[in-house]
Amino acid sequence: MYPAGICRLLYGYGFCTRYCTGTVSALKREVAKGNPVIVLLRTYAGKSWLHYVPVIGYDEEYIFIAESFRELVNCDEECYNRKITIEEFKRLWNTAGLKMPFYRNTYITAGITVSKIYTAQIWKGDR
Repeated sequence: MYPAGICRLLYGYGFCTRYCTGTVSALKREVAKGNPVIVLLRTYAGKSWLHYVPVIGYDEEYIFIAESFRELVNCDEECYNRKITIEEFKRLWNTAGLKMPFYRNTYITAGITVSKIYTAQIWKGDR
């Protein structure tokens, strides 16, 4: 599925999305704001297989993701199950060598829509 399809899917669930190109620093800023962030990564270094994963967090050495492929899981934390060194993440995140230069270092952020906020306020009685 192309990124536009992911954005449409999330919109259907009530999220506003932004499709961005950036650096690891930009990605970290979005995560630090508490925004859900989804990246398109190579499944394995040197392979052309791609999949989407949510970035859960980071520290100075690693990016933490919620991995859907069981064979790539390398830890058992409460909110994430794979940690990737930042250098390895950069290699997996760079899809330009796959003749997909427009998807290189891209990510999708998702936020709640205004209508969902209004609905939540009505539900709570905060009109």
